[in-house]
Amino acid sequence: MLGKLIKQEWKAVWKILGGINLFMPCLTLIGSMGLLLFTAVQIDEFISSMLVSSYGMAYGLTVFAVTVGIMIYIGVRYYRSMYGSEGYLTHTLPATPLQLIVSKLIVSVLWYWITIFVMMISIILLVISASAAAGNPIDLPLVWHELRELSYGMRREGISLVGTVVAYTGMYLLGNVFGIVMLYASAALGQLFDRYRIISSVGIYFGFTMILQVLSFASMFPIIFMVNEVENPLTIFWAIIIIGYVAIGLATAGLFYLTYFLTKKKLNLE
Repeated sequence: MLGKLIKQEWKAVWKILGGINLFMPCLTLIGSMGLLLFTAVQIDEFISSMLVSSYGMAYGLTVFAVTVGIMIYIGVRYYRSMYGSEGYLTHTLPATPLQLIVSKLIVSVLWYWITIFVMMISIILLVISASAAAGNPIDLPLVWHELRELSYGMRREGISLVGTVVAYTGMYLLGNVFGIVMLYASAALGQLFDRYRIISSVGIYFGFTMILQVLSFASMFPIIFMVNEVENPLTIFWAIIIIGYVAIGLATAGLFYLTYFLTKKKLNLE
């Protein structure tokens, strides 16, 4: 049943999320063509710099808007299908609350990761185009050489560059899962109210965010202590990695269980 739920959820969201993800490559293509056009046509330097700066600001705002827009859509979609008017149909399906939550979480996380990947590729391609347009194309062999030198330097300190990238990438991806689960938990708590449920969910989400910021700030103190007291950088590195994974993992598990419990025991449909 879980597989069918995942397939159905994917079919319900792929058009909107796919369209949003197509927007970034199109914007990158337009920007790249514009940058190449500037090099082919004689344009006043001041006007050219103004156009490039304006496009850069618009591109940065678009990246931010796409990221936030995806999260808003995921949250709204989850609330409506689980606790809104669509919830009556959702909860008549021959599936447990756990299966419903997991299926939506898997699809949401996959689409968010796809969005991050598309944005990274788009930004890289735009940077390459900008460098070529400026007459200073990126020297890939030089970049590879610098990465190897960095890897050798880190290896002398007992730290693997590949291991570092994998460890922090994994933590970042786990953080994405936590962010979506926090949306789900906020919606699950918000549906307990009889009035202003969506506003309550938004307020709860910002409350979670504030608590997270305070805890993140507090966690800096033991890290500063370790930096001052521990001489081996490898020890500090692995301590940060382990603490990060444990903290994010426990927080994700706790909010996921809260979402499951409220959905199963305290369901309050509109």
